[in-house]
Amino acid sequence: MKNILELRQTLESYGKKRTAEVDSLVKNYSEMTETERSFITGLLMQYRPKNVLELGVSSGSGSIVILNGIKDIEGTTLHSVDLLERWYLDQNKSSGWLVETLVPELTYLWNLHLGLDAVEVMDTIVNTNGKVDFVVLDTAHIHPVETLNFLCVLPYLKNGAVVVLHDISLHITNAGYSSNSYACRLLFDSVTANKLTPKEKYTSFPNIGAFQVSEDTKKYIYGMFSSLMLPWSVLHARPWQSLVPTGLLSHYAECFEKFYGESYKEMFLDSVKAQNDLFKNVPFLSFVKMLLKHFVYGIIQTTKNKIIFPKT
Repeated sequence: MKNILELRQTLESYGKKRTAEVDSLVKNYSEMTETERSFITGLLMQYRPKNVLELGVSSGSGSIVILNGIKDIEGTTLHSVDLLERWYLDQNKSSGWLVETLVPELTYLWNLHLGLDAVEVMDTIVNTNGKVDFVVLDTAHIHPVETLNFLCVLPYLKNGAVVVLHDISLHITNAGYSSNSYACRLLFDSVTANKLTPKEKYTSFPNIGAFQVSEDTKKYIYGMFSSLMLPWSVLHARPWQSLVPTGLLSHYAECFEKFYGESYKEMFLDSVKAQNDLFKNVPFLSFVKMLLKHFVYGIIQTTKNKIIFPKT
């Protein structure tokens, strides 16, 4: 498989023409820029993967971009996974609703898994289609969700697999809803791998990046587990249990023990205990202040970046 660094000069231009085929369909719903969509499409067209995994579905606009990128690759399948069964911007619509609405002809390539976490579906996906060779990871953007997702998926990835991370600079952009939205950057910087961001300078800090899994990625995992000791969620103004449901903790522990060993399982369980202890030790007044600050900031950002979705 080609080294990801060899693609630095050609990637976006390679995918731009293909992306244009669906831009008119997704641009009003997509939470990615045209450059970011071209970046993903270019990678898909260069690597021609067989088993693609998408974590985080939202409206399904990203699923459409991926499906359009793989439609002429024989035998390729997309598995899209989202813990949320309903679209977070409109509870009347299911996650991924755009796909069947706008590109029903591509649904034969698509397997949708809603109401489930990656740790719950990876055995099924791999037993059906073999190891995964391409991942688009675009979930909650609040630590530790992306790191937990990736650690659960990593054992199921082929060496040479490409992982795309969206919103790696969300915490410093105008669109960022919280200065603590550093989850994707934290994972991107702590993983051991060759890394790539778009060549086109569409912003001061590229908000999408990709890396390529190798033996070293699977070997040097301590940094990712160590990052779990950082505060989960927004300093507990939003309790972490809303992001990492308690029922999943045992699944994570089993996964980490199976693939990484007892010591890493214990490291994970220690981090969970630390989060609970931190939450208990936050003074009530400080908690209320943080909650109000987060709420007011969210209103300001929502108003400033409001998206008006056309009726369908």
